[in-house]
Amino acid sequence: MSKRFTDTNIWDQSWFLELSPEGKNIWQFLEKSCDCAGIWKIDIPEMRRKIGCKNIDLANFLEEVNKDYNKLTGEEVKRNRVMLIASDTKLWMTGFISFQYEKGRTGVSAAIPAIKGALNRLREDDIYEYAMKEGFVRIKGEVREMPKDDNVTINDNDDINSSDLIDSSDINFKGCRGSARDKDKDKDQDQEVLKFEELNKEGEEGIKVHKELESAEGLFVRTWGKPNKLAEEVRIVNEYIIKYGFDAVEFAFREGVKYNKMSLAYVDAICKKRKEKKDLLESKEREKKKLHESMLKSEEERKSGKCLTLVKDCYEGMRMRNSIESESN
Repeated sequence: MSKRFTDTNIWDQSWFLELSPEGKNIWQFLEKSCDCAGIWKIDIPEMRRKIGCKNIDLANFLEEVNKDYNKLTGEEVKRNRVMLIASDTKLWMTGFISFQYEKGRTGVSAAIPAIKGALNRLREDDIYEYAMKEGFVRIKGEVREMPKDDNVTINDNDDINSSDLIDSSDINFKGCRGSARDKDKDKDQDQEVLKFEELNKEGEEGIKVHKELESAEGLFVRTWGKPNKLAEEVRIVNEYIIKYGFDAVEFAFREGVKYNKMSLAYVDAICKKRKEKKDLLESKEREKKKLHESMLKSEEERKSGKCLTLVKDCYEGMRMRNSIESESN
């Protein structure tokens, strides 16, 4: 039985709540039925049998699922959550790879065989370059410029070349590795990557890079794909940068994209929560250090007092001995 991650907060997201009952069923069907790259070959009769909807209108579903609204202005915003590909014979859930395989915000590791299989599926349907260009997939170490409104620079790891492709004999009908041995190997590599990232997380957050306040505008354009930002929004983000630091605000912007909660209130909440956690850790560290110093001081005082007592006892003993000797003489 294969297993996948699922977003437990999806029922709190406005775009999902706006879907029709049919649309919600189709979305959840695609999540479970797509291959390891988020691609599903269109088969309406199969979908009807499995979700129990007699009348399925894919065109209407695509219009519903890709619709959103700007929370500040109320304007309608078009997303690309699900797209038609391969001459309109397949559907692609654009955020699937990022959600399933990406740890943190540094992109996916192309060295992991399971992820290679997913990237190969994108190549087979000629959407790999598009996925990279639009930021739906990020590879560790790669630096790619986003065009038009989504002018995002993606920093991740190695370029994928022909030597990185896995053999077609290793791929099942959904484009994934199938053997238990390979799955165990992939799991171990995933854990190693996660441990490495956790060990270096604090170091990365500690590195302070000089960024001008004008970068607030860049966050709207590069991260949220929103070139028409309001002056008041930029002012608020600049205040966040001064209060929390640029790295913390940038992280919150990316979290907003990841969980489809692109609002300044969400950014502020993420920054505040991270700062409170950091302050709590620093406070505990200070208390721990203070307790340690207090214990050392008490030990030193105890030792010092014991030495003085020994000196006093020796002095009294010598005085009494001298007194006895004088009387005997």
